[in-house]
Amino acid sequence: MRKRVMTVFCVASLLTLALIVRLIDLQVLNSQYKIYAVENSRYAVKIPASRGSILDTKGKVLAQSVKINVCYMVPENIQDHKAAAKQFAQILSLDEIDVQKKMEQKGAVLLKKDLTKEETKEIEKLDSSDVFIKIENGRYYPNEDLAAHLLGFTNIDNEGSYGLELSYDKILSGVPGKEMLSRSISGERVSYKDEMVFSETPGETIVTTIDLGIQEILYQRGKEAFESMNPKELILVAMNPNNGDILGMQAFPNFNSNHPRDIAAKQSDQTKKLSEDELLQEYFKLWNNPCISNMYEPGSVFKLITLSAALEENTTDDSHVYYCDGFVHDLPGEFDVRCWSWNNPHGTQDISHALTNSCNPAFVQIARELGKEKLYEYIIGFGFGELTGIELPGETYGEMPKSIDEIRPLELATLSFGHGIATTPIQTISAVSAVVNGGKLYRPRIVKETLNSRGEVVQKIPIVEKRQVISENTSTKMRNYMQRVIDDGIGIVQIPGYNIGGKTGTTVKLVDGKYDDEYRLHSFVSTFPADKPDIVLLAMMDESFQGLNPNLTLTKWILSDIISYKKYESKVQTGE
Repeated sequence: MRKRVMTVFCVASLLTLALIVRLIDLQVLNSQYKIYAVENSRYAVKIPASRGSILDTKGKVLAQSVKINVCYMVPENIQDHKAAAKQFAQILSLDEIDVQKKMEQKGAVLLKKDLTKEETKEIEKLDSSDVFIKIENGRYYPNEDLAAHLLGFTNIDNEGSYGLELSYDKILSGVPGKEMLSRSISGERVSYKDEMVFSETPGETIVTTIDLGIQEILYQRGKEAFESMNPKELILVAMNPNNGDILGMQAFPNFNSNHPRDIAAKQSDQTKKLSEDELLQEYFKLWNNPCISNMYEPGSVFKLITLSAALEENTTDDSHVYYCDGFVHDLPGEFDVRCWSWNNPHGTQDISHALTNSCNPAFVQIARELGKEKLYEYIIGFGFGELTGIELPGETYGEMPKSIDEIRPLELATLSFGHGIATTPIQTISAVSAVVNGGKLYRPRIVKETLNSRGEVVQKIPIVEKRQVISENTSTKMRNYMQRVIDDGIGIVQIPGYNIGGKTGTTVKLVDGKYDDEYRLHSFVSTFPADKPDIVLLAMMDESFQGLNPNLTLTKWILSDIISYKKYESKVQTGE
């Protein structure tokens, strides 16, 4: 009997020892099983970095990060995916099918950002590890639709989608962190000694060249004009011609950067019948920045380029006279090139009056004296046909003759007054700035520096002079001629006590392949102060059907407000 007991005891001891050895083997010698078990019980939650702010040139906030409630779910913990998807969709006002698709993902899956108080309350009522709320960083634009095309917006993942948010996304985003969490067999979150948190690195703040005071003037006056004059599109850009800094940029129709998919009532009526793809195309069209992407024939504003080139090459001067009988008679074929005032021709005039009168036949003669080779050289020199290099996504090149050989007699004639070439607003204002600033073409600048989270300068964005196009002497003459355009020709823009320079542009648009006088794009470029400008303003309205160039009144409103805002002193001397 005793022998039998000893045998059983020995067998049991051997089995126990074998089990211990096996456990040691599994947990120590073959620790990959332990690692697998631990890793299978852990999951990572991303800790988004705080996105850097976007500031105006004086430090005023244009875009900033704010704390929002964000809802996540952990699909592995959820037993009934279909029922949970229905419940989450109802609480969060989501599409149930979209939630079901997210159930196929692993780890902590984003359900919705920026929850309302009521949504947050309902999710917290569930009291489940299947779904939880984290406080994260969202994006907020305090001025809503002001400068929306310039700023752009962020997507659901807080990534830049358009505008500065996109072009500076990497700098603004920072580096996200990570939190490693653990759960029990039942799915409950539990404490674990190896839980780790990898801290995030905040994004950098960008300081722009935008002057919020000027931007607000462009926005308010532009909005009034857009609503009262009802153009198809309105574009306003203000630049410092002496360094290329963008002081303000506003376009209409626009959108609210906080809610970029909300369409105004006027547009909503037009989009109700669109398919999903068509609606998406409408969004893309609305979000694209027309100040840098729209191409148009500049019309008579381009006469500034033609005259600058001719003066620089000494093919014309104040002693030259040009005759206008309303038409250009010697072009080949049956082309009808005439002066806008063909029924009341300008007769004999010098170059200053030719510019003030905006006389097409006179500028055809000026271009012929200059020659197509030189005109082409200066068109390129002033930056047409190339990207300006502005720090915004979506800029286009414009269109121009690909070679001198493409400029035949008709093309030379129409180029002289801004037809047969397509430019962008940013190209036009950059070129006109070079005309009046002493002849220097600058790369437009929107961001002047970036700051870290402590407010220290990380990077300064340099002012870039691309090239000298014309001399200071020619530029001085052009400033004088542009002031005479206002003083002697366009009284509606005059502001008593202040000198303003300018030039109008009117483009007859192509409709079904033909020019149609009913459809016009009006533009006006102004310089202030005229003798030594530190502001160049471009105003454009497409299909406003207002008769007289509607940008003239709008420009006077804007410049009057800027004069008050910047406290410019009047040139008029008052007696004691």
